Amino acid sequence: MRQDIEYFEFSVFDEDWGSVPFALSGDRIVRIKYLDRKDIRVFIRQQDADRVTYICSKSKILAGQTQQITSVSSRICSKVQ
Repeated sequence: MRQDIEYFEFSVFDEDWGSVPFALSGDRIVRIKYLDRKDIRVFIRQQDADRVTYICSKSKILAGQTQQITSVSSRICSKVQ
């Protein structure tokens, strides 16, 4: 994790990387400071529960947070068993 990244967006996908509707216990973009931990509750509709394969987080740089023209973001996914 990079020190300059504090915001992460969460998403849920099926086995073909199609988006699956979901809700979080808060906003979809969550502030998590460098080296901090945070429990995130992901809620999936009963009818979509069997489709879920991946839960992902993507690093976000907010507008005005960087002076660079380009930036690198990363997406980290966990496979649901």
